[in-house]
Amino acid sequence: LGAEGMQAIASAFQRICTIQDANLDNNDFADEGAEVLGTTLVHNGNLRRLSLASNRIQDAGAKAISKGLQENTGLVKLVLDDNEIGDQGGEALAQALRANQALKVLHIQLNKLGDLGCKALDRQSGALEELDIEGNEGEAWLEEDETDCSLLPDITLQGHTKCVNSVCRLNATTLA
Repeated sequence: LGAEGMQAIASAFQRICTIQDANLDNNDFADEGAEVLGTTLVHNGNLRRLSLASNRIQDAGAKAISKGLQENTGLVKLVLDDNEIGDQGGEALAQALRANQALKVLHIQLNKLGDLGCKALDRQSGALEELDIEGNEGEAWLEEDETDCSLLPDITLQGHTKCVNSVCRLNATTLA
């Protein structure tokens, strides 16, 4: 698909108001396509579920998507698994989630989130109900404050102890 194809998809999202689910996994559009999509999210309140896994999206793309999320009122599930999003992208997403009251589910597995990005996402105070950050690089923050329970009902952190809704659970992947 690439960045040019993403431009055509974004145009379709704006013209066809009935699209509610979009799976754009494995299209290799990288940050350029994510930037186009971020702009589209501002203007599209009908899209409910969007999957962007395995597209080589890095921090710049995550920041562009974050800008769109700040104004989007319809998206409830976003999948960003298996990209290259680091701490800056994670922090931008966390900031967007504070403003966005629609998004309930964020999957961001297998990226390059370090401690800062993982912690920012876990501590955001938006409407998010499910966060999956399994397979990222950030883990030190888990050990630093295991008794501080997350604001999220579900958090997936393979093989770690984490408090969820005042209940500490081992291997929280059973929650997902």
